[in-house]
Amino acid sequence: MMVFKATDVFQDQSLFIRADASHSIGEGHVMRCFAIAQSWMERGGKVTFVCKYLPLELEDRLNKEGFRVSFINPNSIGDTDDAFQTGALAKANGCRCLILDGYHFMSIYQEILKNQGLKIVVVDDYGYADFYWSDLILNKSLIAHTLSYSNKSDNTKLLLGPKYNILRKEFLSYKNKEHVLNTNVNEILVTFGGSDPDNVSSKILQYLDGSIQKQIKVKVVIGSGYRYMSELKEQKKRVNYNLEIVRNARNMAEIMYRSDVAISAGGTTLFELAYMGVPCLVVQIAANQKSAEIFGSTYGACIYAGDVKNIGKVFFLEKLKEVFDMKRRKSMSNNGKLVVDGKGNERLMDEMANLLRDEI
Repeated sequence: MMVFKATDVFQDQSLFIRADASHSIGEGHVMRCFAIAQSWMERGGKVTFVCKYLPLELEDRLNKEGFRVSFINPNSIGDTDDAFQTGALAKANGCRCLILDGYHFMSIYQEILKNQGLKIVVVDDYGYADFYWSDLILNKSLIAHTLSYSNKSDNTKLLLGPKYNILRKEFLSYKNKEHVLNTNVNEILVTFGGSDPDNVSSKILQYLDGSIQKQIKVKVVIGSGYRYMSELKEQKKRVNYNLEIVRNARNMAEIMYRSDVAISAGGTTLFELAYMGVPCLVVQIAANQKSAEIFGSTYGACIYAGDVKNIGKVFFLEKLKEVFDMKRRKSMSNNGKLVVDGKGNERLMDEMANLLRDEI
């Protein structure tokens, strides 16, 4: 039997990624697939993102990375027209493998694509689909193993848990750099996703005003889908601390590395912070971020403040005080790096290589 190297299997192979980004959807689906796309291209493959919605700034970032972007125009995300348009594009470009990342790609959508001979990988968070026809289900969540996934094809393989967390190249470049924990907190990172549709960032910045020392630098990172920039700029003028606004950061790993603590949502960013060893106060802003609580209670890798709707200023500041404690910060930093080992990219690429080999 012929033995393949991973690069041999990926060479010139087209990967299509069906994902969207907007103010309401957020940028998380596209950005976590960004990391998968980088790994695919590093092994000699080609990548095309297929989108109905994508902010211009994010499209530009994808193009600069060497990815193609193709737009489709179905009536709604995840309908049968979406599936047929996506499948037609993929087949016309010689694509054999397709990634679906979003909560609208139900069984009929997956079945249409499978019937066109495509290998399908579904990126999941909480078992959203009525049935899974995909070849792989990728769910990095800490609660992934509690989901039965009984509603899947017998041929569907499960890739579950943080061992399959995928990181962008910028984070992996910090593999051998230890995050330095300063005795005093000098810099705080605030980040609630690229769009932050409910403007949680502003609420947190308000809570910090008058509650932290003036010399502490607070860096708030927002993305292309953020619609409250004018209000945020006005808030910057009012707050009694050093506030810096960063939009569309291309150096997120560096920003995290320089931060003493972070205040973040419980999505993909939490796993990135864990890998970087940054102590974190987590505010849950979506139902699919339930695993953030386990991140804190079971693994001791963060302080979990709860759902944003239930967090008042006094309670928030009590939790922030816990994060500022040096002993707790050391513990969180060490524990986070145990949860995310940085090998998820390799594990996923090995599984995807096996999908391609099955056709040879």
